[in-house]
Amino acid sequence: MMVINKRLDNILRTKLMMIVFWALFSIQIQAQLDGNSNESKYALDTLVRYGRLANGFTYYLRHNDQPEGEVEFHMVVKAGSGFEEDNQIGYAHLLEHLGAKSTKHFRDFHKYFRHSGRYSNAHTGLRWTYYHVTVPSKDKSVLDSALLSIKDRAADIVLEPGTIKVEQQAVLGEMRTNNPYDRWVGHEIEQRVQGFRGFHAPERDEMWSSMKKIDTTALFQFYREWYRPDLQAAIIVGDIQVDSMEVKIKEMFSDLSMPKSKHDAEKKIKAMQLASVNENQIVSVRDTVRSHLKAYILTNRENYHFAPKSVGDYRKMILKDLYDEIIKPRKLRLLETYHPPFSGFSTNYSSDQMAGGQLASTMTSVEFDADNGLPIKEKLITALTERKRMHLGFTQAELKSAKKLVLENYRSHHLSNNFFLAGRYLKHFVNGAPALSPIQEAVLVEKLLASTGLEEVQAFSDDYADLTKGTDIIFFTPPGQMPPRDEELEQWIELVQERPVAPMQPPTDVITSLISEVDVKRKDQPYRAHENMLGVSTITLDNGVKIVLKPTKSSSRIHKDRIGIFGFRRNRVPKQRDTDYVAAKVVPDIFRFMGAGAYSKFDIERFRRDYRMNLSWGLNHDIQFFKAESNTKELEELLSLLHLYMKKPVLDVDVFSAWKAHTLKDFEGKLIRHSSRFYLDEIEKLWYSEEPYLTSENLETYNDKKILSAYQKWYGDISHYTIIVTGDFEVDKVMAPLCDYFMDLPLTKRKRNKGHDLRYPLKPMKDTIRIKNSNQSNVMMYFPVVVPKDIKTRVSLDVVSKYFGKRAHARLREGCYAPVAGGQWMDEKNGVYAFWVEFDSELGNEDTLIQYALEEFRKVKEDGVDPQWMSTAISDMAHSYERQLNYYSYFDFWSEYLKKKMVLNEDPIPEVLEYKTLLEHFIDVEDVNEAARTYMQEDFYQHFIVLPENYSPAK
Repeated sequence: MMVINKRLDNILRTKLMMIVFWALFSIQIQAQLDGNSNESKYALDTLVRYGRLANGFTYYLRHNDQPEGEVEFHMVVKAGSGFEEDNQIGYAHLLEHLGAKSTKHFRDFHKYFRHSGRYSNAHTGLRWTYYHVTVPSKDKSVLDSALLSIKDRAADIVLEPGTIKVEQQAVLGEMRTNNPYDRWVGHEIEQRVQGFRGFHAPERDEMWSSMKKIDTTALFQFYREWYRPDLQAAIIVGDIQVDSMEVKIKEMFSDLSMPKSKHDAEKKIKAMQLASVNENQIVSVRDTVRSHLKAYILTNRENYHFAPKSVGDYRKMILKDLYDEIIKPRKLRLLETYHPPFSGFSTNYSSDQMAGGQLASTMTSVEFDADNGLPIKEKLITALTERKRMHLGFTQAELKSAKKLVLENYRSHHLSNNFFLAGRYLKHFVNGAPALSPIQEAVLVEKLLASTGLEEVQAFSDDYADLTKGTDIIFFTPPGQMPPRDEELEQWIELVQERPVAPMQPPTDVITSLISEVDVKRKDQPYRAHENMLGVSTITLDNGVKIVLKPTKSSSRIHKDRIGIFGFRRNRVPKQRDTDYVAAKVVPDIFRFMGAGAYSKFDIERFRRDYRMNLSWGLNHDIQFFKAESNTKELEELLSLLHLYMKKPVLDVDVFSAWKAHTLKDFEGKLIRHSSRFYLDEIEKLWYSEEPYLTSENLETYNDKKILSAYQKWYGDISHYTIIVTGDFEVDKVMAPLCDYFMDLPLTKRKRNKGHDLRYPLKPMKDTIRIKNSNQSNVMMYFPVVVPKDIKTRVSLDVVSKYFGKRAHARLREGCYAPVAGGQWMDEKNGVYAFWVEFDSELGNEDTLIQYALEEFRKVKEDGVDPQWMSTAISDMAHSYERQLNYYSYFDFWSEYLKKKMVLNEDPIPEVLEYKTLLEHFIDVEDVNEAARTYMQEDFYQHFIVLPENYSPAK
């Protein structure tokens, strides 16, 4: 009995201590947040050493060990694009480029700070510009250099005509895009919403004109006026001695002098503040690209994440977080249909960066096209009604789930990362935003969440549902069409606002598990695999399927306990039958629209999101493959999903119609282009012209039955597959389920196909490709050559291609934002390797840049590599190679490497064992230069210029 009483006493004492802690902590936080917001010491992490020198220069110093052995050095200027005069538009961004490129003591900044574990970058915002370098802490001289780089960027950026010209072209290149229509739409929306509320940003044409003709006097003036110590801060976070670093700061930065005339920074900041957020507007923008009317409806509220000043503001922040977490799955449910009420919805339009972060905007987009044949009034009222429904009837279950997600976000490990902490101190310096320690903030958030009830969250949602305030309705109107009149639209909104709407009901068809959907036979006896000296285990199942397992460590928290599956076999679809081949080839694309078993694509998408699961198919002229990934503990769910799709695929008329509409948009250039894949596909059509392809013309010859038949015929069995399994797992724990599931999949009696012998065309080629929706040229250049496949030659080519990439990038920056160059195997079976260059260009300037690239190619061939560069590059390449061998990340080295070796029928062991040793000890400058002289050939030079469809070069 006494023991029990003691336990109760301990429990009560612990609870009492927690209550006292909460009370004291709350008083402390409230005191910090409610203090004088003009004094930067308030609401600041107590572990930060904060100070301000006599000249106004500010510093934030914090010792931190996430990640270990690294330090972040940030230099912040409390001035950005919002500080520009009419004759300086774009100059804050240009100056950032110049500061990132060259300073007094670092004439080539990237050369020093982008190797051996070092990194540098810079960014420009509306109110700030910042530069940062990441360096290892073990080398004192590097730490000293990083601190000196802050001093250089504060007062000694190199502003020379040649450098200005290069970075001018880089900024212009950054303003171009792979999808000019989407960027134009986004710009128009931002201009209308911001301008209506008194926040005026330059038009894109103004920015372009300003950057085309640089006024160097105005550029120097911007630098002198705003790069001054009272507007600058050093933020240093990581493995540092805070006391000694503070001494160095005081020694190095106290001599920074103020300009004779001090311009009023506060006046600039006040000019950027919004007028009333609550006004409404209806506007129409003429759109000559689209064929149908489209509306964007934005509800705008004050963004409390921008710079909360009190615990009350923090509560509003948390309410917005909870609202976001509840609305996201509701939005997806409304969009998870082939005829959704609206085409898009976002709770954080433009990442809450409208008006420099002052606005938090939701956006609903409604397309008035031919789907369902609804008239404008009916379509819009339906969309707004469903939008309203989405905001009603929040449940306790939803709130509980949202609270858990919000708290997890504020407790996330990355919040204690050096880079993240530095970003918090930047916002503290620039905006006066609180920068509590992550632990303090998480405790505060936990308390606020505990006291937040359903009624409060519902009221917050009701406010966002209200379209009578802070709402912009922007119609993009094609020629010959008219948007509804303002009076009509206001009547429709009023009708929706007053109409009773039943709240959304929770989904009834949520998939919790798929394991019971497939009946897999389990083997009682353990499976035995052979492990080689690389730690690669192999087992061949009785059905002929080979499973290859290579576990590694995870490269980051997000990849911990993740498992990836890559299955492949030779492409066995006969290309002689064009129609059948194309049907099989489009299956991987249409797969994204398909369901399986009793479930639609939308049911499965929810399931995959819940379990962080991926599954996709692919087919090229060499192989057919699938990729799958999940958490290791959900491996059987992933394998069950693969089973369902192989055995019971679902492709009906609605699925096919949705895919067809998506494909037509792709042909018209209306989809978002995240990479260069859209024109690389066109280049491959030129290389492999004998391979059949889908076109806008032959698309009409296919229907759902034909595609489903191709799916079942070519994707519905596991015969002759090799399965490569990589990731952060233990072989013994995953072996049995992998083998059981892959033994249970269907087989066919087709003979093993050797694949298609499509050879890379080793011949000169020059072609122009025309695409829709583009405002720039894109260029790909290739220099293919036949080379020996021994490991030493591979290593030498890697060094040469890296050096060529560096040289080409530096030269092409004179007319391009992000040029890249390197080398790759084009046809490894036949020993064809190619150096390549890729860049975008202003229309009409592509020939000049092609000539630049050719000149750099020839210089590397003739002059070889820089010995000093090579000594540094070797260590970087060795470190990178070793890391990819040992860690599982977004780039999955082992699946690609093992697949390549198996396709080529080569032993994977020698290259892994010898590559790093050869690189570090048996390759010298002469070897690399000999490789450059021998293999940098132009005999089969190819270039492909990608131009807008209707562009005609000036004669």
